[in-house]
Amino acid sequence: MNEKKLRLILISAVNRQVQKSYYPELQVNPLGLQIIAALTPNHWDVKIFDESLDEFTDFIDCDLVGISASTVNATHAYEIASKYRERGIKTIMGGVHASPMLEEALNYVDCVVIGEAELIWKILIEDFENGELKSIYGPSYCTGEQMVILDHSDLDDRYFAVGIESSRGCPFACEYCYSTRHFGNRYKHRPIEDVIKELRTIKKKVVYFTDDNFFGFTERHFEQKKKLLQMIIDNKLNKIWGTQSSINIADRVDLLKLAYKAGLRQLYIGFESFNLKVLKEMNKQANISFLKLKDVQDDFLAMLEKYKIAIKTIQKCGIGVVGATMYGMDDDDLDSLLRISEFFKRSKVDALDIGIVVPLPGTPLYERVKEEGRLMYSNFPADWDELLMDRLIIKPKHISIDEFYKNYYLHLNRILKIFRWRRGFWATLFHTKNIVVALGFRTLCKGYKQHVLNHRKTIKKMMKKYDTSLWN
Repeated sequence: MNEKKLRLILISAVNRQVQKSYYPELQVNPLGLQIIAALTPNHWDVKIFDESLDEFTDFIDCDLVGISASTVNATHAYEIASKYRERGIKTIMGGVHASPMLEEALNYVDCVVIGEAELIWKILIEDFENGELKSIYGPSYCTGEQMVILDHSDLDDRYFAVGIESSRGCPFACEYCYSTRHFGNRYKHRPIEDVIKELRTIKKKVVYFTDDNFFGFTERHFEQKKKLLQMIIDNKLNKIWGTQSSINIADRVDLLKLAYKAGLRQLYIGFESFNLKVLKEMNKQANISFLKLKDVQDDFLAMLEKYKIAIKTIQKCGIGVVGATMYGMDDDDLDSLLRISEFFKRSKVDALDIGIVVPLPGTPLYERVKEEGRLMYSNFPADWDELLMDRLIIKPKHISIDEFYKNYYLHLNRILKIFRWRRGFWATLFHTKNIVVALGFRTLCKGYKQHVLNHRKTIKKMMKKYDTSLWN
């Protein structure tokens, strides 16, 4: 008679209030928890519960529970953990919040996994089975060869796209980004054969490569991606996909054309700022290097022209561009906002993603502003719910809070007027000459439009809170 399997519940914790504010229709699968499931021995029964699809409302009986959460979802994750700990069930937490906030997390869960799980999860499971679960595992970092090949064949159909990795990590150290600390300061390629095997398990047409930077930064990276793209073409996988990249890829038309043949239709590019001082403050080296501006040359028109040419180059290859920016660094001024809106007006990007800078735990930016006493929220963990890109988190250095909100509200109004949401399909069709890309961006723009509208509602509330009298 077969022994009863042990049961593991894996929960991707999502604050439902946050979910309403962002893009619920653009969700992808929780790769981190899928990796954990794949690493778990066969004598365990594993269930993944993703709150981006369904709200966690009831206790699910199990022997062990694992929870993953971003910073804004951390408080909610702790609430879920408490329901299990009350019943004597061991709780484990990992992810980009628990790793840097180890001491805090251990007040609410029994065990924290720091970094990547590939090399330590099986050890953790053995320790649990032997009654010797430790409170901390890691930090641990794997190589590309040690990354797990996932099976996506049974994924829920409600996901907009199926997420997959071809690489992990980033060698840059932008001040606001957690990637280097969480994944190590290396750019790790997966074996091409592993990526192809995983792609074959995906039934859905739309795929999203979640790599921090799909194409990479060096000639060696580019050559590796050429091989992968050619393999995707040769294997006739017939997928449409999007990913993230630095703007430097615009200099490699050969790669862009090959990527288009392999199914690439959307690139998410972080422009972040059009103020050279701010780019330096962020340590945004990829953009600074691409622009090739002199140290003292903060020439917005020169910057805009370089970006316009780059965006047009990408679009001519049949690939749409999502441009991302943020505002609220110390060297930002009111002119920075005008530059952002002018960029979106004149650059012809196909969609935009805008927000206020958020200092996430585990980033140099968080450590700096915390030390300076400039975090506007400090009642953690309750205040983690506030770390959203639609409000000020860092007290401004050179402008009052009142003035910040007043001008940011006007900025959002300008963005909404500039961006022809209802004509997004036709604009993208004109830029890329590709109807599939245009249809995809129509869906994207609906999500981004709702984001900006929700963003504006929050800013209006904040203006009232800080007694701003902008309107009658």
